[in-house]
Amino acid sequence: MDENKHSAAELFYQPDQLLLYAKRVLPRRFELHETLLDTQNGVFVSAFDHSENRAITLKLFPEILASDKDSAGRILTEVQRSLRLSHANTWSVRVLDRVDDLQFLCLDRIDGKPLLTFIGTNPKPKFAETVLVQCLLALCYAHKQKVLHGDIRPASILIDTDNKVTLIDFGVSRTVTEMLTRVTNITPSTGHLYSAPEFIRGKSYSRASEFYSLACIMYELLTGDPPFLVGNLAHQHIHENPQPLDKSVVSRHPFVSQFIDLGLIKDPDKRIDGLHDMLTQVASNTPRATASLAGFKKGVRSKRAKRLLPRLSLLLVPIFLIAVAIWFAVNAYEEHRLTELRRSLGLQFAIVARGEFEMGDRQAASDANNPWHPVSITREFYISMHETTIGQYMAFLNNRHEGVSVGKPDVPTTVVPVGDRYVVSAGTDPSLPVTEIGWESAMDYCRWLSGLSADSLYILPTEAQWEFAARDGSVRKYPQGDEPPEMNCAGTGPMPVGRHKHTRELYNICANVSEWVFDFYDPDYFRSPENSVDPIGPPSGNSHVVRGGSYLDSAAMCEIHVRRSGAQVKPQALGFRVIRVPRADTLHFEDFLKGM
Repeated sequence: MDENKHSAAELFYQPDQLLLYAKRVLPRRFELHETLLDTQNGVFVSAFDHSENRAITLKLFPEILASDKDSAGRILTEVQRSLRLSHANTWSVRVLDRVDDLQFLCLDRIDGKPLLTFIGTNPKPKFAETVLVQCLLALCYAHKQKVLHGDIRPASILIDTDNKVTLIDFGVSRTVTEMLTRVTNITPSTGHLYSAPEFIRGKSYSRASEFYSLACIMYELLTGDPPFLVGNLAHQHIHENPQPLDKSVVSRHPFVSQFIDLGLIKDPDKRIDGLHDMLTQVASNTPRATASLAGFKKGVRSKRAKRLLPRLSLLLVPIFLIAVAIWFAVNAYEEHRLTELRRSLGLQFAIVARGEFEMGDRQAASDANNPWHPVSITREFYISMHETTIGQYMAFLNNRHEGVSVGKPDVPTTVVPVGDRYVVSAGTDPSLPVTEIGWESAMDYCRWLSGLSADSLYILPTEAQWEFAARDGSVRKYPQGDEPPEMNCAGTGPMPVGRHKHTRELYNICANVSEWVFDFYDPDYFRSPENSVDPIGPPSGNSHVVRGGSYLDSAAMCEIHVRRSGAQVKPQALGFRVIRVPRADTLHFEDFLKGM
């Protein structure tokens, strides 16, 4: 054996060294934390992506693959197939990248322990049923997308603390393992523990092969050992039957046992035929009872009924467990789908810690519209780094019945209807801030966005929150100083968001377009000292407050303290940005919550 290859392979099997190498070469946007899972074909690492301000998972591939000409292309092909997957029980791949000799995958955050850690623990029936059903849901979905996993093993099935299953390594695992075997001459330790007979014979690998592997894994989960553990595994998978499950195991796990019996059928065509009804039932999310108690009279049992009832109960218990598992899986999938819709918007937020500041115009008289006065913000919040864009608002128009229904929102002239959907009008940049949007439509956007999240509320900032974030700890006229910043306040039109940073993290907070805030407008509201702690404006009014200048305004109107009524600002120069707060921290926005 080539000693250089051997040492490179050894490096691959030492996840700590691979993690240290990744920390040296990966860009600073990634903050790497700890190793989550060490597989035979890569290392999963928890990380934080500063560019998207969210927790993610990275899969690091061994450095030895970088020297193999075919590796990158084959991995890329499999990753492109994985991009088709968007299901609560499958991994979610975002991008494949390479830095120096390190190839890595960016994934949505993955939680859980591999199924391997649960083997030999004498699992409860509900747990085993739940795991199997979610695995079947994931595989049936993937197969419908023409995607095969290729290497189903206990290490590729992750289970979190809520017993939610995530199936990882679609396509990638077998591809990388085959390349490592070829490059290093090292055979993976799992060998044929979970290999289907047709795959061992060199025949085509199909969805039937995947169900065989899953049946082997479920056999191991119930008994503590795979169907075949020692000896010539290839010969045994092709020609022999495993030790039958103990009757006590079958009685505790009837549904899983039935799947194992059908899944371990040697002939792949007969295997699929045998599993057809079970797979159809699971994939359609409509489990149906195979037995009924309709014929039993209330309070009366015949001797035959007394004999049948235990058998019927044995059938109904797994059916109930399947229904429960499918209910959880369907709800998890719906939550995942809404989460993906929210993530597709590309929202980025900056945290604003609680604190005190001086709000208003330092030069103003006591009866001014916004006199200089102290204000306390007692709760931290997250504010969008950019104004809401045309593209983000268009996503709302096209999906406004997802998550939470809203009324008929304003449609700006920058988008046009095509059939039953909206598209950006010709020549319009979707990264421009959306304008021509009334306060109610901005709030509808927030309600819709909140409906896509289980733990956060999205809403317009209060006037005090907006100014607190814009000041960023300063008492200056503009966020960056007392001289007007470089910004378009000369009537030339709005710029794409993200063009000019006005604070350490916020873009165009005092220019580009003016912004709606939550409060009703009252010119005398801040003259009262009572309105100095988390102020949210008067309870009613004829219009709402607008903060920040726009491309139609002079530099003086772009000073931080300027506040106006919405009636004073032209619609084509008026947009909004949102804040995010924990759902448990409502900030007393009762009217907003009524709309939820």
